[in-house]
Amino acid sequence: MLPELNEEAFEELKHLMKTAFERMLYLGILFFPLAYSVSFGSGQVGELFFLALIALMFIANIIPRHKIARLLESHGLSVTDLKERGIYI
Repeated sequence: MLPELNEEAFEELKHLMKTAFERMLYLGILFFPLAYSVSFGSGQVGELFFLALIALMFIANIIPRHKIARLLESHGLSVTDLKERGIYI
């Protein structure tokens, strides 16, 4: 589906997509302990801890997404090109 990418670039794209997806899942999972600590009143320390973890996971998720954009741009692709082909990132 992506003739612009060679085998190595395509494997790197798959790896970066997997990394971004996993980090997004971890980010979503962190809201459960935050909700638990808020609802059962475990104190502000617990709430701040989980909010800090959520912020760090959000920042950690930015890195693979930028690498994906750079990889696509280096091979002459853009996100709009991929959307036109039916590929959503």
